[in-house]
Amino acid sequence: MGTRREDFEEFVVVCGDRLLRTAFLLTGDPGRAEGLLQSALAKAWFAWGHLDDPPETHVRRLLLVTSRAGRRDGGGHGVLAALPARLRAVVVLRVHDGLTEDEAAELLGWSVATVRTRTERALARLGVDRAELAGDLDDETGTLAAPA
Repeated sequence: MGTRREDFEEFVVVCGDRLLRTAFLLTGDPGRAEGLLQSALAKAWFAWGHLDDPPETHVRRLLLVTSRAGRRDGGGHGVLAALPARLRAVVVLRVHDGLTEDEAAELLGWSVATVRTRTERALARLGVDRAELAGDLDDETGTLAAPA
């Protein structure tokens, strides 16, 4: 096990791109996504030695909380822009990040039934099934330099 700094830097190298894609889907803007992730990582750094959750879970929670605090409406990317922030968040966690209903419920502070219902509601609003949306999100977030 390395130093605190080495461990944090390794975490950023391993998880940074995935977390940046999550931030991008939440904000819909590459610059805002980078700022959101930087803010979440800065907060995580100060808590690094004594996190209660796995680091990626902790940073993902920070992304959600920080994105909601900064903006209550709008945002998202592509098809996700049509969704209100709460539905967008659950879709990003369940479809893009691949979290289970239990994991998403824990992060969002919702019941599993609420996660299930809001995921279904979001997919119905978008008029797509989960597999189709997952493919669209993968295509849209392959590179952040040139979003579709």
